[in-house]
Amino acid sequence: MPESNQIADMIFKKDAVSTEPGGALVIIQDSTLIHKSYYGMANLEHSVPITPNTVFKLASVSKQFVAFAICMLAEQGKISLDDDIRKYIPEMHDFGYTITIRQLLIHTAGFRDTMGSLCLAGWDLNDVIKFEHLLTLALNQKGLNFEPGSEHLYSNAGYVLLAEIVNRLSGEPFPTWGKNNILEPLKMSSSFIRNDYTEMIPGRGIRIH
Repeated sequence: MPESNQIADMIFKKDAVSTEPGGALVIIQDSTLIHKSYYGMANLEHSVPITPNTVFKLASVSKQFVAFAICMLAEQGKISLDDDIRKYIPEMHDFGYTITIRQLLIHTAGFRDTMGSLCLAGWDLNDVIKFEHLLTLALNQKGLNFEPGSEHLYSNAGYVLLAEIVNRLSGEPFPTWGKNNILEPLKMSSSFIRNDYTEMIPGRGIRIH
């Protein structure tokens, strides 16, 4: 069976040191770190290699934190996963169906994707896209892709609405609530929820679309 370093080299190009975007690979088995390696560049323009201190954008992996927040609120009795989302976002368009929090979580609500809608509207994904832009797109939808619960289709819009539900229930922005209730209790001192695109982040790797 190949050693962990051989497996890592099979996944990443070993010679991608100064010419290509790369990544960091960590292998944990039974809570024990058994391998770590770093490949390629965090920033091609400035020739910055990926290191143990490189900060990566989680992109859609961040959805698990939104889902975690919703499940925490449900465990605290503040919401039910089977609540109609219009209970918390009453200005949401009435599609003639009940759309539940659970359906948002598992991508069966039928909402049209916000990122795809932005692209259709002429936006570039490298543009400055704020939460408010995505929320406006979600709130202004007047039709669904399918009847809620009848199909499954990945949708960023659902998680935008879930984050807004956390905002409204907690009375504070999701980045603040997430820091106080998830990141700090879990001692995730190198992780944060970015809410200001002008904020400088030391060691940030540039995301390649």
